[in-house]
Amino acid sequence: VAMFRRGHYEAAMQAFIAAQRFAPLPEILYNMAITSERIGNTRDAIDFYREYLRLSPDTPDRGLVERAITRLRES
Repeated sequence: VAMFRRGHYEAAMQAFIAAQRFAPLPEILYNMAITSERIGNTRDAIDFYREYLRLSPDTPDRGLVERAITRLRES
């Protein structure tokens, strides 16, 4: 997360991928989606958001994530 906050998105993505392999959590997928957006990997961002929603169907930020998916599909 610190790398992401510093704008080191490629390094942050590698760290998130490693974390997801170690302890697969929906929250990491969310971070991977946002990081993919920052890097410009729209397709990956959509996929990570969808998987996040699949694993966390009752998340309070569902509407926000669905809007992000729609925005990315339209871009």
